[in-house]
Amino acid sequence: MSTMNAAMKGMKMLEKRLPHKKKMLEPIKPSRWTIFKGDKVEVINGPETGKQGTIIKVLRAQNRVIIDGVNVRRRTQQPSGSGQPGKIITYPAALHVSNVSLLDPESHEPTRVARRYLESGVKVRVSASSQKILPKPEYRREKIRRAAVSPKDTLPEDVYEVTYEGYLAPSRPPKKDQGPRFVVETGKE
Repeated sequence: MSTMNAAMKGMKMLEKRLPHKKKMLEPIKPSRWTIFKGDKVEVINGPETGKQGTIIKVLRAQNRVIIDGVNVRRRTQQPSGSGQPGKIITYPAALHVSNVSLLDPESHEPTRVARRYLESGVKVRVSASSQKILPKPEYRREKIRRAAVSPKDTLPEDVYEVTYEGYLAPSRPPKKDQGPRFVVETGKE
């Protein structure tokens, strides 16, 4: 083997070790999304093919969805303190939205979704196979509620109370011929 071939082989080995950048795809436009939190879906591609579940979370920026009980991962948690053992935590991982399909409400089979307008002008999702309307799931938005009143909160009845009457300094220095505007008493006479 010549030294040139050995050098080329070494370069190829180094190139294989370099980390590759992941290509980030453009997020799907909000008007094009047909899958929402609470929908019943089936995985149509990948190792989890055929599994059905309900969507827990939609990650629109990444074009991914998290489905309850599908694509479950395990992670070990280190012991938090002395005497407590570690834990194995299971959680559902995200799947790309192209790998899931909505379930037809009639046949409970995966179906494509079309957008149609009702006579009243309302935009709805329609199953392509049975032409039935796919209702948008209702779910409660999770809002973080604060404590009613914390020690540093101002009560509504105290908002307009004047608690500070500050000294306003003159906006410009006095003219030479006017003398000082403010007289400071020193206490001596």
